[in-house]
Amino acid sequence: MDELLEKQESAERDIRQALVYFQSGFQKGGLSLQEIYAAMDEFEPILRQLIRPHQTRFQLPDRLGLTPAQAAAVRKAHEECMQSTVLHYRKNIWQGLKIIAGLIGRQNYNS
Repeated sequence: MDELLEKQESAERDIRQALVYFQSGFQKGGLSLQEIYAAMDEFEPILRQLIRPHQTRFQLPDRLGLTPAQAAAVRKAHEECMQSTVLHYRKNIWQGLKIIAGLIGRQNYNS
């Protein structure tokens, strides 16, 4: 249960850091305070929808009959593969968020 709470706290921290990053970008882009608030009101739900913690755990069924050493090797290989995959998709999501935030900021600046 503690691990689940840590993931939720980590996800919220990631969201807060991203909001600060994009708010700063909107400021540097020349948006007024009112435009920034309007853009953030539109952007935050999108951000929260895209950054959600994944709450399942990798389990090896006992019916596979793996020895503890084999199971550990499979878990290690799976973890390494998943870390690489998660990093790949985090980069893609981050790029997508930058594009979305830019469009929202531009829309608010031009209105």
